[in-house]
Amino acid sequence: MDLPDDVASLVRSEAGACRVVADLTRPGHLLNRVWELEYGPRGLRNRLVVKQHASVTAHRRELAAYQKIVPALGDGTAPLLVAVSERTRTLLLTRIPGTPVSTLSLDASTEAEVYRQAGAVLATLHAQPAPAPAPGSITWQDKLAQAQGELLALPADAADMLADLLSGGPPPRLARVGVHGDWMPRNWLWDGRRLRVVDFEAATGASAASTDLARLGYRVLRGRPDLDAAFRTGYGRAFTRAEHQTMRISAALDALQALRWGRLHRDQDTLNQAHTMIQNLRADQDSPWATQRPGPRRRVGTPPSTARAPGHPAGAEANPDQRSGHPQTPVRLAASARKESRP
Repeated sequence: MDLPDDVASLVRSEAGACRVVADLTRPGHLLNRVWELEYGPRGLRNRLVVKQHASVTAHRRELAAYQKIVPALGDGTAPLLVAVSERTRTLLLTRIPGTPVSTLSLDASTEAEVYRQAGAVLATLHAQPAPAPAPGSITWQDKLAQAQGELLALPADAADMLADLLSGGPPPRLARVGVHGDWMPRNWLWDGRRLRVVDFEAATGASAASTDLARLGYRVLRGRPDLDAAFRTGYGRAFTRAEHQTMRISAALDALQALRWGRLHRDQDTLNQAHTMIQNLRADQDSPWATQRPGPRRRVGTPPSTARAPGHPAGAEANPDQRSGHPQTPVRLAASARKESRP
């Protein structure tokens, strides 16, 4: 297994001769490449990780995170930056121990401890100043314009709920802080005692509630009160009414973006997560997570309850297997898909 020539040149200049021991690129990930390397004399082997970004925006976001946010997380909590090549959009990082939490089967007490530590680490991250937006970052309105077509493929009640949540524009303006951008178990490493964090390519400046808290909350925590309680204990404070409202509105947009990504890239896991978010948004109408936007509400674009996907009559479900916001059977993928940059 060999590195691309331009990546290998950076590695040789910093660490000398190295051997690729693993390709850590996520299955189905079309954009970035990640490798684990071994170097040093026999008996004193050391490990590094090299990551090559497909886009300049992701590269600049992750580089800024390692320079400005990661050092505040504490020794060993996240990789450290060893070297960078702007020309090849490549980062050379230290390797940290642990196994992705998303791949582990943990007992209840251990899982609760993982989520408690996840809350504590995230609170530290959210205490950091927001970095400047990376060139190429898109606005809320841009994201909604890209994703709102997914409403047409949903059952009418789910589509109406999401449209109502998104009809009033962006969520309340809250303080911008440093955020991870994809605070999910797939990016947490667990070694049996300590939680560590990787993958800062989505890190940026935003409100905590509109990004990390919304995604983890509605993809995982809303359906697991035990883990929600553990996470909040670690995070160390209660969330405000405005934060709850922001989480809910932001999760609605995140669900549409996930539907779009999953459909275009035939990514079943992302599609299922999107439907989990929709299910949880519908389930918590009267819970502490839900805060209704005040005032009259209007539809986003054409009312989804009357305008359905091509070939489906008004009021009909686009997918007969989807009887609620979360399918009881795996959602069917589109017959064709095209590739584009991950939002």
